[in-house]
Amino acid sequence: MDVEIAVLSKIKPSNEVQDKVLSIANAFLKDLKSKIKDAQLILGGSIAKGTWLCDDKLDVDIFVAFDYDLYKDRSNELADVLAQSLEGAERFHGSRDYFQIVIEDIVFELIPILKIENSFDALNITDASPLHSKWLVEKSDENMRDQIRLTKAFCKAHRMYGAESYIKGFSGYVLEILTVASGGFLPLLTKAAKWKSQIVIDFEKHHKHIEFEVDAAKMQGPLVVIDPVQPGRNAAAALGFEVFEKFVDLSKKYVKSPSVELFDREVIDVESYKKKGALIFRGVAEEGKRDIVGCRLEKVYEQMLLLCKQHDFEVAHSDWDWDEDAIFVLEFVQSELSSMRKVVGPPVEMEKHAAEFKKKYTDSIVEDGHLVAVIEREVKTSKDLLDIIINDKRIKENIQSLSYD
Repeated sequence: MDVEIAVLSKIKPSNEVQDKVLSIANAFLKDLKSKIKDAQLILGGSIAKGTWLCDDKLDVDIFVAFDYDLYKDRSNELADVLAQSLEGAERFHGSRDYFQIVIEDIVFELIPILKIENSFDALNITDASPLHSKWLVEKSDENMRDQIRLTKAFCKAHRMYGAESYIKGFSGYVLEILTVASGGFLPLLTKAAKWKSQIVIDFEKHHKHIEFEVDAAKMQGPLVVIDPVQPGRNAAAALGFEVFEKFVDLSKKYVKSPSVELFDREVIDVESYKKKGALIFRGVAEEGKRDIVGCRLEKVYEQMLLLCKQHDFEVAHSDWDWDEDAIFVLEFVQSELSSMRKVVGPPVEMEKHAAEFKKKYTDSIVEDGHLVAVIEREVKTSKDLLDIIINDKRIKENIQSLSYD
C-alpha cells in the first residue's frame, strides 16, 4: 500500500547507514574475539535480524556464548569470566549480569550466555536468544523484515512497544512472531481487529492440546504466543490487558482507514487537559538504566492515583509518558469536593474497635450496624491535592524533581 511505502521510507535505515553500523559492530567483534578465546561471539538483536528502525537508539546486542558442558553448573560465573576481557564497560545486575560499552555513539550490550543447540538446555532466558534470531532469519526475507519494521513502528508510535513492566507492551520478538505468523503488517492488523481475549497463537504448531500441555500460569494473559523455539513459553506473557485492547482498537482504526498519521508518535495533549482543569505534572527522572528508571516513574504514577483515592477524588482519566522528561496527567470527575465527608467505622459489636472509634469521633452515630462520623474534609480541591502530591515522601523517593505545570 502507498501508506506503508511512505512510512517505510521514513523508518527504514538507508543501506549506507546499515553498512556503517554493521562495519562498526564487526570491528568491535573482531577486537573482542582477540581477547576472548574460550567463547563464541554472536551478533544479536534487531541489528542482526535486520528489523531495526532508523529512529531507534543504536543498541547492538552481542551474545558471548560459553561452552555449555564447562559452565552449566556455574553459569552465574559467566559475567565474571567476561569481565576479565572488558575494559571501560559498565556492569549491570540482572538474572545474569551483563555489560554495556559505548563506541561511536553505539551502545554495545554484551550478554554472557551458555552455548546451546536446543532451548531445553537453557538455564537462563537469554541462553535461547540466538535461537530466536536464527528462527527469524530462517522465516523471513527482506520484504517480511520490512513488514516487521512497520509493525514495530506502529506499536512504538502508540506506546505499545516494550515488554518492560512499566510499559506492559509487546517485545520486539513477539511482534516479529506475530508479523511472520500473519503474513505481514496489514494481515496482522486485519486479524487483530477481530481479536477477543484470550487469543492463542502457536505458529509452529507445537501443541495439539495447548490447554493441557502448557502450564496454566502461562496462559493467563490476554494473548498467548507460543515461542517457536521454546514450546513451553508464552513469549507474550508480559503483555497487559490495557495495551492488548489498545492494539485491537488501533488495528480496527487502521484497517478501516490506513494513514501515515497513525504512525506519528502519540503524545499527551496537555493543552486539552488543562482546559478540562486536569492536574499536569512534569518530572525529571533519576539517572540509570531505562527499564529501572521507568519502573520508578511508574511507582510515582501509581502513588499519585493512590493519593487521589485516599482523598476521595474520582479520576476520570489519567496518563503518563516519559521521553527526556516525565509528564503525568490527572483529570477528575470533580475538581472540588464537599466540605464534609463521611468516615465509616467498625461494626458496633466489635466493642474494642468501636470504643476507639468513638473516642476519636465523639459525634459518631450508628448507621447500618456500623459506627459513622461526619467530619470536615481536609482536602477539598484539586489544588489542595496538588501540594500533597508534590510533597509526598514516596513520590520524592522515585523521581529527581517534580513540578506542577
